[in-house]
Amino acid sequence: MKKEFKGQSKKGGVYQIRNLINGKVYIGSAKCFQVRASQHTSSLKENKHQNKHLQASFNKWGEDAFLFEVLEVIDGDKLQRTTREQQYLEKWYENWEQCYNFQRNPICKQPKIGKNVEQMRRKRISLANKNKKRSTEYSKKLSERMKTQWKNEKYKRKICEFLTKNKPAKGYKHTQEHKQKMSQLMTGENNPNYGKSLTKQQRLIISNANKGNKNWLGKKHSDETVKQISKTISNLWKNPEYKNKIIKRKQLSVRQIDPKTNKTIKIWGSIKEAETKLKINGISGVCRGKHKTCGNFVWKYTDINQ
Repeated sequence: MKKEFKGQSKKGGVYQIRNLINGKVYIGSAKCFQVRASQHTSSLKENKHQNKHLQASFNKWGEDAFLFEVLEVIDGDKLQRTTREQQYLEKWYENWEQCYNFQRNPICKQPKIGKNVEQMRRKRISLANKNKKRSTEYSKKLSERMKTQWKNEKYKRKICEFLTKNKPAKGYKHTQEHKQKMSQLMTGENNPNYGKSLTKQQRLIISNANKGNKNWLGKKHSDETVKQISKTISNLWKNPEYKNKIIKRKQLSVRQIDPKTNKTIKIWGSIKEAETKLKINGISGVCRGKHKTCGNFVWKYTDINQ
């Protein structure tokens, strides 16, 4: 299809598609002439145009017999464009032999914007994508695209922020096959991040995902996991900065509070003293907000700044 925008390709208004052989005209309005012309050409080539009269003549005469040209540029709203389109249609509609349009009055529906419309749109998309099998070529392209996107730091930050706000995998159970694949990937040489320390963002994602998930209660670690944990702790303890941080925390004074009455039972001189006498561990985690209670008591630092 030939196109004559007259230097107004990115503007909107009224246009016409004219048959250069018999002189018939299709009149319409658009927000952007360039976009609308490409839509017409693609739908006509695919034999999917809404106007069957125009589609039949396009199939008969071919693409070179039609011309897309601008009639008038309008800077107003959609209503102003459709009203001006109607004025052009009144000239051509009565003579059926010279007009492709089926309706005298152009349709101008103002869409309703709200939560219900967005919810219905999301439901339609989910129903359309359910039980939809993807080809191997499409899955490979998608995986390559995601790998390239994941290298970008901005894309990583967006996903981390989204996962911190929304708790992922809540109530979702993995299959045994998926668990086996995950274990194979996360163990040994198959995992590229094996032996590396996690970043702060990764720790936040894992902590937010595990909040409220109490499926681990009553379970015990295997001998292999216990050995791995002991190795990691021993490696961390060799670092003098990490060692000094924990020693300072153990020396801080702490307050023992009853969770039911919120009254202080006792003020201990240090965390180490409280843990040794009560035979418990994890008071510093409660003080830092990682856990709620330790030994059925709430614990807080005496100095808030600490």
